[in-house]
Amino acid sequence: IVLDYFSVDWADSNAMFAGELRLQQPHSVAIEGLINNLAVPDERIEPLDIELQANGSLQDLTVDIAANSPDIEVGGQAKLQLAETWSVDADLNLSRFNVNTLLQQWPAENVAHGELSVVVDEHQLVISDSWLAVSATDTTLQLDGVFEIARATTQGDLRWSNFVWPATEGGSPVYSDSGSVSLAGSLDDWRVEGDVALRSDAIPPGEFRIDSSGNRDRFKANIVESQILGGAVAGTIDFTWRGDQAWSAALQTSNLQLTALNPRWPSDVSGSINATGTQQPLLRDVTLDDVSGELWSLPITANGRLIVTETNVVADEIRVA
Repeated sequence: IVLDYFSVDWADSNAMFAGELRLQQPHSVAIEGLINNLAVPDERIEPLDIELQANGSLQDLTVDIAANSPDIEVGGQAKLQLAETWSVDADLNLSRFNVNTLLQQWPAENVAHGELSVVVDEHQLVISDSWLAVSATDTTLQLDGVFEIARATTQGDLRWSNFVWPATEGGSPVYSDSGSVSLAGSLDDWRVEGDVALRSDAIPPGEFRIDSSGNRDRFKANIVESQILGGAVAGTIDFTWRGDQAWSAALQTSNLQLTALNPRWPSDVSGSINATGTQQPLLRDVTLDDVSGELWSLPITANGRLIVTETNVVADEIRVA
């Protein structure tokens, strides 16, 4: 089969292909393609222009790809084995992604780049030797993982170093010199564990530790006593995303400097905070037990209960001194 020219139009996009497909022995494929103005799910990202080249046989095919837009530049190669058992071995190189397109506070000059290596067959999907870096910084992220298709289970690790979250207006950047998060299990029984080092220009370094688990319906996070935001925090958070989306939180805090996240928030926050609620309908039921801090250079202490619904706000013995 010889394809001199084949074109398809849909929406605002267009695809053109040309090449040759040999169906008799020895099978061979040599096809080139061009896809113009392909929309991506997020409208903030400009549409892509994609070039494709497929060469090989019906059992052993190599596909080279290059995709470009004002926001993204990515290229790579995928090798397809299509014999009695099938597999895909893909290596992609992200030359440029303008993070500022999605996050306006992100500096425009700090574009992301990296590599992704994926092998998938009828049994599993494996991600290895994959990383992401941010230009003009020392930020790096590394990702490895295995997804077992038949059992629908996964085991993955995300690690980073020298990560910087840009400052919000009037605030300070937040730094994470190192961190790691591990994910294991299935949708019916999963677990996430992590250690995150955090600091900012306004507070000393600290480490946040979390141990969470869940299933298709809910998750529970145990915050192991962590030194963070110049103070300490420990407690549990429980959330169900089915039905009325009920949630609860029980936190014990000591000297948290929330001004590091937003200058309008209080500093030196200590005390016990217990809260329950639902998302649908809206309900917030918060109990403050000797929660102290400093707001606008004034010391405050709060006790009592605050209930918020879609139509009412009820203060039950709230005392602020």
